[in-house]
Amino acid sequence: MVADRRRRILRFFGPRGDLLAAESPGLVVYDSFGRERVRTEVEGFLDIATVGDELWVVTPRSVVRLSALDGRELANEPLSYIDLNGRILQSSTAPQLPVSTWPT
Repeated sequence: MVADRRRRILRFFGPRGDLLAAESPGLVVYDSFGRERVRTEVEGFLDIATVGDELWVVTPRSVVRLSALDGRELANEPLSYIDLNGRILQSSTAPQLPVSTWPT
């Protein structure tokens, strides 16, 4: 039996109270009224951090930065190695400073 390794994320974020709902490969951002603002896909994501008006999507090979306002790709930074069991931690007092729990 093969384990289902898809990540599921459900997280409120930002001053507007937006909601990120993600299950690989789909990502959807809803505004505080429940209206869909962004719908996009990032294949095989491991975790997602909400940083200001950006979504930092960690994949096995890169960190993809997306606009949380319209979903457009802002940057795609390659990674040479990442542990597939890592996560991103975010402080409720400093959400603009995500911290990786991936070993280096």
